[in-house]
Amino acid sequence: MKLWSDEIDAMRPVARDAVANGMEAMRAMIGNRAAIDPTLDKFVRAKQQREMFALGYLLAPEAVEREIAGVRCRVFTPDQHPARAVYLHFHGGGMILGAPEMNDTANLELCRRTGMAVVSVDYRMAPEHPYPAGPDDGVAVAAWLLEHGEEEFGSARLLTGGESAGGYMAAAVLLRIRDELGAADRVDGANLVYGVHDWGRPPRQRGLRPTGVVDILDRPARAG
Repeated sequence: MKLWSDEIDAMRPVARDAVANGMEAMRAMIGNRAAIDPTLDKFVRAKQQREMFALGYLLAPEAVEREIAGVRCRVFTPDQHPARAVYLHFHGGGMILGAPEMNDTANLELCRRTGMAVVSVDYRMAPEHPYPAGPDDGVAVAAWLLEHGEEEFGSARLLTGGESAGGYMAAAVLLRIRDELGAADRVDGANLVYGVHDWGRPPRQRGLRPTGVVDILDRPARAG
């Protein structure tokens, strides 16, 4: 059975190069996790990893720093007004590292290409701020956008999404928009990119580790 066209198949070398280049950039941001001293306090380990990760950020001057519902956000607005919609974005980073700045390039392109306003949330992270601090921030920003988005950006349409941990965050916030704000019908879509959506994990995954390197946080901290 042929799963894709010859045109798509011919893109394999380009796709492999893109993945290889992207992995090199990711490794440079993550650094050598095996070199992290496991005896250090978990807060120190998280701080070191965040500083290393931030070295790879490519900042977009078009981004506007704003505080929305008491939460720092990076905001991109399209040239045309009104915006076609507002995209509520959550960055990745395993709930312990990362920042809206890491997605500046992609969020700027998304804003320009689609005509949407993009609001990327600097939600609180572990270990300093255990669950549910992060989703609480996301819900606060979402509630503000539901009330003020049309006045601020010219559109009442709201979409949400994120990558990896951001995919989980977007899903968690979306469920709380439904259950706490009663506004699921106000959200037009969710872009959940390789998020983790089942923290219980199926039986075949329990007890397995992806790598043998030192954890940034210890197991109790992750569980909290």
